[in-house]
Amino acid sequence: MAGKWFRLDARGNRAHVDAQFSMDQESLAFYPTVEGEKDYPYIFSQPDERILKIIGESKSPEEIMRTLPSVLNW
Repeated sequence: MAGKWFRLDARGNRAHVDAQFSMDQESLAFYPTVEGEKDYPYIFSQPDERILKIIGESKSPEEIMRTLPSVLNW
């Protein structure tokens, strides 16, 4: 066992995207490139309650995206 957390990216491994899992080096399918996108360099042990509430109450993915907070509490 490695004794540490690993971030995984389920969007990878298709044409022009190679995000093979490695315990030595992180390999995400995509990194933030659009202004305003954030990539938090740590793993939350518990999900942000605001996010769970928004997902549970939203009627569409578009509504989720409109109402997500711009910053997570940590």
